[in-house]
Parts: sequence; C-alpha cells; structure tokens
Amino acid sequence: QFDLIIAAFIITNVFTMSCESYKSSAGQANFLTTVDYIFNFVFGSEVVFKLWALYPKQYFSSRWNKFDFVVVMVSFLGIAIDNVGADLALNPTILRVLRIVRIFRILRAFRIFKAAQGLQNLVRTLLRSLNAVGNLAALLLLLFFVVGVLTVELYGNLCTDDFEPYLPDGRMNRCSLLQDEDLLDYHASFKDLGMALLTLFRISTSDNWSEIMDACTLEPDGRPSGGDAIEKVKELIEQYRATGKMQYLSQARIELPVCQTAAELSALQDFVFCEYPDLQSGTCPTTCGNNLVSSTLFSFFLCASSFILLNLVMAVLMQELQNAIAVSSKSKSSLSVLMSVSAATNKWLKMADSETVDSAVAPSEDSAEPGLPAKEATADGDGDKDAKKEAKKAEPKAASSPIKLQPGSGSPVKIGSPPNGQ
Repeated sequence: QFDLIIAAFIITNVFTMSCESYKSSAGQANFLTTVDYIFNFVFGSEVVFKLWALYPKQYFSSRWNKFDFVVVMVSFLGIAIDNVGADLALNPTILRVLRIVRIFRILRAFRIFKAAQGLQNLVRTLLRSLNAVGNLAALLLLLFFVVGVLTVELYGNLCTDDFEPYLPDGRMNRCSLLQDEDLLDYHASFKDLGMALLTLFRISTSDNWSEIMDACTLEPDGRPSGGDAIEKVKELIEQYRATGKMQYLSQARIELPVCQTAAELSALQDFVFCEYPDLQSGTCPTTCGNNLVSSTLFSFFLCASSFILLNLVMAVLMQELQNAIAVSSKSKSSLSVLMSVSAATNKWLKMADSETVDSAVAPSEDSAEPGLPAKEATADGDGDKDAKKEAKKAEPKAASSPIKLQPGSGSPVKIGSPPNGQ
C-alpha cells in the first residue's frame, strides 16, 4: 500500500509538471512552486523512511532505490539553487546554467516504472530483443548505404530550389530553365551521401516521397521548334537578360520543356552555367532523370525499408513480449500447482494422523465389557484373536482339499478323509 501511495503521488506530480508554460502568470508560478515543495517533501520522506527501515546497505543494493535517491537529491539541489542563488549575487549567466538542474525533475516520471510491473516487463523485453533487433538494424543500415550511394550517382545532378540564379558575368543558372514544381527541395536531395541518407529516411517514413520520385523521373519532352529550339532559346535568354521580363524565360522553358539534356546545355554554355560541371568535359550535367529506373528503385526501397524490415523489427519485439508473457504465466501456474499439492498433502497428513489416533483408542474401549476388569477383557480379547488366527489357518487347508466321487455312490468324498461309517 505504501508503494501504491507513492505511485499516486508520482502520477499527480507528472500532471502538475505538465501545467508549466513559458510565460506563466504569478498565480500559476506560485501554485506550481508550492506543489513542487510538497512533492519534494513527500519523496524526501520516502527516502528517509526507507533508509530507516531497510538500513543504508540494503537500501542502496536496489538500483531503483539508487535512482530514487539521485532524483530526490537533484530536486533538492534545484530548490537550493533557486532560493540561494539570488542571495549570493551570482552571475546571471552562471545562475541560468545552474537552473538547468531543475530540468532533471522530469526524471520523476520514470519512477512510474517502479510501480508498474507491466512497464518493467516491457522494458526487459526490449532489452532482451536488442540482439535480434541489432541484426535487423544492421541490415537496414546496409540497405540505406547501398541505395544512398546509388542515388548520389544517379540523381546528384538534379536541381534543387536553393540554386544561385546568376553569375556576375550575366550567365543564368541551368536550373532556371526548369519549372518550380520540378525542383527538389534542398532538404531532400542527393547531392552527397549524408543528405541522401536523410532523404532516404524521409522516404522510408512515406513522407511526401512521391514528389521526390517525380523529380527523379523527368525525361525530355518533344521540342516544339525541333532543331531550331537552341537558337530560339538563346534569343529568349538574351531578351530576358536585357529586360528582366519573366515572359521570355517562360517562353524559353516552353521551347525546352520538362528538362534539358547534357548536349543542349553544352550548346548553351555561353548563356547558362552549373555549380558542378563535369570534371572531364567541363560541361553541365543534364537536369533529367530516368523514369523506369527511378520508379523501380524508389518502389523497391520503400517496400524493403518500410513494409518488410520495420515490420520484422516489430515482429521480433512482439515475439519477445509473447515469450515473456508465456514464461510469466508458466511460472504462475507452476506455483499454483505446487501450492495446491502442498495443501492436499497437508490435508492428507492431518486425516492420517486422526485415523491413527482413532485406531489406537478404539480397541481398548470396545473390548472392555461391563462388569469385567480391564486385564480380563484384554485377555479375552487376545483369546478371540488367537481363535480367529487358527480358523484362518484351517480355511485354506479345507478349501485346498480335492473332492473325489466314492466308487459305487454319487456322494463326494474328500481325499485323505475316512470313508463313511469308518
């Protein structure tokens, strides 16, 4: 009951801590401070009572008691800093750093695990399943690494929405020829392995992954002007640079719809630039992707990471939890069987003892006839016992004697017995 009362105080304390806000009113701050003092007094009294009842050696032998002691001491330290820090005229910066200790009051919420056996079993299950979950996590990391390297090679050239529009020489960024909806978010790109891994994690959570795949599936569409498209785009870019009107840039995007190939960008190298040109040729890479490869790669990765490996992790955790529940129920059933067997054994022993006492007392009471001394009754009783023994010895002999018909008569005669009349 004492632990249940402390658990109720812990839960109430968690609810009161959730009432805190950044800019609280004076009444709210005073209420929370008063309640915090009350809870610190209760939890401090718990530590004192347990130290007095269990003695320090036995008290500190439990890990939960060590955790309780540390949390209570940190709480008292926070109160001391709040009340003494202002009187000592400490540096405000140092005082703010010391008040960070108050944050550790949230550790009181973890004391609920001590009162809830089910939560403890769940934590033990998670710890026991770390080996199997670790193997699955290593396989998942390997999948992320392989797909991450592959996406950097395939889609590292794609444009993001944080590109630099112009150079000082007046050349325009190649990404300006793309529509805004075809650009990758700069938080979800494949420029390097680190960003690729973050993007793949975002895809594995199914967070807007279709737009990322769409940006990687761009393929050049038909050119309205055919072979004259490059010359028209050059004229439109010149007019856009001279006037700054977006209509010329929009018309240039229409002449080279969806995306531009490396050959087209190479022909426009006097008008456009790229941040990372090809190291061998010095030309700008294409702004296009590949529809078939992108659809296959992203669909495979999403299925493998989200629907298979993560579900396998959940299956391992559920299996460990079922095993823990089965072991717990088996131990309880074994204990109940032992208790029932022990109770039945005690009951049988009591019955056997009572029957032994009754059999020891009954002959002496029954054999004593009224008006006879106890010794004579006992002697008569012994004589009756001897007569019964002699009768039992004679019965097997009579029963074992064979029967034979006497010649000339139909009356049976026992072998070894004298004939009639002799």
